[in-house]
Amino acid sequence: MTEHIIAIYVIVGDILKANGHKDDPRSKMSDAEVITTFLVAAYLFGGNIEKARKFLRDERYIPNMLSKSRLIRRGLRR
Repeated sequence: MTEHIIAIYVIVGDILKANGHKDDPRSKMSDAEVITTFLVAAYLFGGNIEKARKFLRDERYIPNMLSKSRLIRRGLRR
């Protein structure tokens, strides 16, 4: 599972970088981390964002995880 999560993050980051995307410097989480959280929720947790959010935070994949409501707003912002 670790390999899948890392692969998702790297691919998302590479796609964003290739498209010239820049993160807002005020953000606690990068856009690649936000997108990865949603993809991990879909891939490993049947779409349950809260389970994915807690898992990624507790296992220290994304230590600066946003709250559920802030994460959802960040995901809908773009």
